[in-house]
Amino acid sequence: MAATKTTVDITAAMVTEAVPLADWLLVAPVLLTMAGGAISIIFRKKPQTQPWIAISIISLVILSNIGLLTHVLNNGVVTMVMGSWLPPFGIAFTADPLGALLALTASIATLCVAVFAMNSIAESERRYGFYPFLMMLLCGVTGSFLTGDIFNLYVWFEVLLISSFGMQILGNEKVQIDGAVKYAVLNLIATTLFLASTGLLYAWSAR
Repeated sequence: MAATKTTVDITAAMVTEAVPLADWLLVAPVLLTMAGGAISIIFRKKPQTQPWIAISIISLVILSNIGLLTHVLNNGVVTMVMGSWLPPFGIAFTADPLGALLALTASIATLCVAVFAMNSIAESERRYGFYPFLMMLLCGVTGSFLTGDIFNLYVWFEVLLISSFGMQILGNEKVQIDGAVKYAVLNLIATTLFLASTGLLYAWSAR
């Protein structure tokens, strides 16, 4: 039996409108963590300043996540697609109540880590990038919770995995390097399978 082709009208999808101000809360946590990581790198020679930069930025991320969760609960699911690409292409962010709640939970947990690390992380580890890695780890986790498609989920997974790998080897001790090598091999296998599965899923959906 021959398969029938279904015609889809994408006229409405090509109409672009100004993004409502409240919808920018969807990308604010990701943008803030990226900016926080960059600022922390700029102040890498001032290890006493880095914790306060991280705590301030993460506090702003928490506030933006609270605002996003409130916005989603009041107005429903929010989606933002970057550029003029239609799904499944381009970069899409989507927030539902569960995703916004998980992003908020992750930012609160990261704030606790940043505060605890003030007295538990050595100055040399701060100098070599503990707080920038922490900010980018939060960026990857937040992006994973707020992504709108599976390929970008893979991209955000890579961001958080690379950041966690960097944090793991900061001490430059033998046991850390040994653990990091095993961690990297396992993640290489896992992410390769993830990418292959994503490609197969896209190929199947395009049939």
